[in-house]
Amino acid sequence: MPHPVDATLADGDAFGPLQVIHAPGHSPGHLAFYWPARRFLIAGDAVATWPELCAGWHAFNLNRVQHAASLTEMAKLEPQIVGVGHGDPITERASDRLHELAHSLQPEHL
Repeated sequence: MPHPVDATLADGDAFGPLQVIHAPGHSPGHLAFYWPARRFLIAGDAVATWPELCAGWHAFNLNRVQHAASLTEMAKLEPQIVGVGHGDPITERASDRLHELAHSLQPEHL
């Protein structure tokens, strides 16, 4: 049964200890969440590690230019851990790997 929305979230809002990050590309309204005290990024479907590390499942990313920009911004947060939409979290070189994924979405790499 549908439930009414209590409140909407926007880029820069706080949700408990989490910062809300508007991260379009996978979908227009995709959100990620960052917990600064833990250097923990919840990237959701913007990143997958199953069956391999990738910038989300390519067939389901609606705008690769926006997606690359969102991944670049998430990488600038220098997270130590990245929770992903599908697969295990990234726990080694997390920000470097996000930069690499963003770079892989550039037109010359498609």
